[in-house]
Amino acid sequence: MSVKDLSKELDVSEMTIRRDIPVLVSNGAVKQVYGGLTYVPDESQVKNYSFSLEKTRNQELKTRIAEVAISMLDNGEVIFLDSGSTVENLAVRLAETDKNLTVITNSFIALEYVTRSNSCSVIVPGGVFNSRSKVFYSQEANTFAEHFRVNKCFIGATGFDMGLGVTCSFLEDGPIKTSMMRNSQDKILLIDSSKFGKVSTFAFAKISDFSCVITDNGIPSEYKDYILSNGVRLIEA
Repeated sequence: MSVKDLSKELDVSEMTIRRDIPVLVSNGAVKQVYGGLTYVPDESQVKNYSFSLEKTRNQELKTRIAEVAISMLDNGEVIFLDSGSTVENLAVRLAETDKNLTVITNSFIALEYVTRSNSCSVIVPGGVFNSRSKVFYSQEANTFAEHFRVNKCFIGATGFDMGLGVTCSFLEDGPIKTSMMRNSQDKILLIDSSKFGKVSTFAFAKISDFSCVITDNGIPSEYKDYILSNGVRLIEA
């Protein structure tokens, strides 16, 4: 916005705006350009989620998280696999397992791997495929999920902020996440440390809604304290 436009919008003099500009610039809130100011995006906000891009980030951390997650599984259990690149790493391990499991998932990527296992039975709600998130969506799928009861559900997230909760990038993801958490004995959040302090589009849970968080040892100390103070088990891979 120009200095003139800001003056009109805020109902103050242009001189006041010009005095405020150095303070705003020094705080990193705006960038000064010729004749006015431009907004500096908040890097803690997660925008334009791309699964293909996300899966390439922090791969080692996600692999370690997946190794812990698969060690928690017992023969005969029914599990739910959410969408997301961290949960994908668990699906990769399930393709190699000899554990007898029933896997429910609406994730195309998870489906691609778990169907390679000779010991896993797979249930898919179906729906309309979203090529960006690699997930099937439909209202019927949400209703379908309500009829199942699972031992463990593994949930992914794009961000976790202590004030704003656990968030995902797509509004459509929320209902099936919350439905499966509601119908699961153990609700396990798989999240690498780069997601702490980040906020995405849709809040689907509070951290106290989970029974366990599996992350890596890069977790900030304040988030570690916050998780434990909410009575949630914390595992650092």
